[in-house]
Amino acid sequence: MAFWQDGYEGTTMRSLQEATGVNGKGLSNVFGDKEQIFLKALEAYSEMYENVLNDSFAIPSLVAIEKFFEGLIEDQGTAEDPLSNGCLMVNTVFEIDRASGDVKKIVDQYRHMFVVHFSKSLEAANIEGVDDKAEFLVGMLWGALLQMKLCSSRAAAVPMTQQVLKTISSWG
Repeated sequence: MAFWQDGYEGTTMRSLQEATGVNGKGLSNVFGDKEQIFLKALEAYSEMYENVLNDSFAIPSLVAIEKFFEGLIEDQGTAEDPLSNGCLMVNTVFEIDRASGDVKKIVDQYRHMFVVHFSKSLEAANIEGVDDKAEFLVGMLWGALLQMKLCSSRAAAVPMTQQVLKTISSWG
């Protein structure tokens, strides 16, 4: 959660120790340095979202895409809501200018998960231009998530997401 809230640069080993309750050298002895801990956090975050996507798109369809986007704005939550911080992966892309190869690989795989799920759903709905539309959806999703981060509010994604939903409905 520390990386998600404060970013890579803003997260210190001390804040990681406070977040985990592991003091002293115990954290680095078990998990390694800050970058190694960050990579583990990115991997865990990616795995979590892989499960969310597998559930959301268990039956690939245009409706599944619409429900996914609706889920971004259904519950506005509170400032403490983790989604008020946007998306750890999107935040990482915009925070770290020259990510290590390991970070870039994880972020690229994460992004690809969305492209695949959107593509399969568009194909199932017999929508033309699947590749372009899947890329459009990922771009709009990442833009909405960035809005959440910039404004510290899920409500910031509402206008963009509503436009995406109108666009999706025009495809079907």
